[in-house]
Amino acid sequence: MKRYTVELTARKRLAEDIHELTFTRPRDFQFIPGQYIRFHYQGLERDYTLVGAGDAGAISICLERVGNHRFSAHLFKCLSLLNI
Repeated sequence: MKRYTVELTARKRLAEDIHELTFTRPRDFQFIPGQYIRFHYQGLERDYTLVGAGDAGAISICLERVGNHRFSAHLFKCLSLLNI
């Protein structure tokens, strides 16, 4: 499986526990809507479905805080520290 490094460029709060996160899109990254990607972050990993058009200049996912799920809880904590 190919790995990419992306940068968070925007976030949009959709509801109390749901955010849309937008990342830079690697030059050779191809996808069709509905495919999923696996995020690896500080030793944790989780699959997310890509949202938006496959020809968009960025990639986006919706992140939902799910109870005590370690990955989403960790990302929400990190998001609270960012000014994006």
